[in-house]
Amino acid sequence: MQAMMEIEEIREVAANLFKEMFPKNGLVEVVVKPGLDWEGDKILDIIFVFDKAKMLDARKSIKLGTLVRNQIVVEEDRFPLIEFVNKEDAKVMKIGSAA
Repeated sequence: MQAMMEIEEIREVAANLFKEMFPKNGLVEVVVKPGLDWEGDKILDIIFVFDKAKMLDARKSIKLGTLVRNQIVVEEDRFPLIEFVNKEDAKVMKIGSAA
């Protein structure tokens, strides 16, 4: 079993990767929430809230998700789920500081 990272450490690693991949999209925040999926398995919701209203490049988004999963060391039973939400949608969905 691998060592588990603290939530703040995960948030920092994920934020740095987003800023490198999308320097012009203005990261607002990274929300990291441990939880359970519909089958009761442990997960980590990692939600990138960004400033621009336009969609992110899909290929870069997939690559970022892979980089985040590879650089975040989590317990075997916490699977990271990566999501991207623009600031306006985050307010409607009550995610992070917009909640």
